[in-house]
Amino acid sequence: MKKLLTVFLAIMVAFSLVACNPKQVDEKGTITVVVMQETPLNYTVKLEDLDLSEGAFSVVKYLNVEKGMSLEYENSVYGAYITKIGDISTDSAGFVSVFTSVEREWDVTEYCVTKEYNGITVKSSAIGLSSMSIVEGMVLYFCYIAY
Repeated sequence: MKKLLTVFLAIMVAFSLVACNPKQVDEKGTITVVVMQETPLNYTVKLEDLDLSEGAFSVVKYLNVEKGMSLEYENSVYGAYITKIGDISTDSAGFVSVFTSVEREWDVTEYCVTKEYNGITVKSSAIGLSSMSIVEGMVLYFCYIAY
């Protein structure tokens, strides 16, 4: 019985270590940020210019401060919740949604939304901005999704 319990615990520890997938934070290169509104906003951001301590949220804060992009958000236990970015806002009919080109952070549920941007597939993110990876060449895409 003791051996069985030891084997079971070893397997559980192995699975928990595999499940831990810390975010990747590249510090060099560029990423593209798109806000899909009536007149889309498109930014190319140099990673060297950023303090990336808050994941992808660092990028939108940088664009707000340095480029004047409109940004409103609420802090929660899950990180920043974007309520307005550019000209799109959360309201009673829908919300601001974040998409990413980083596959390991795609939503894998039946509610996943897929879009294309300049030939690059972006999907709704399974995690919040503060937890998202920063991968050189990635696309961070924001749009309004109606309920």
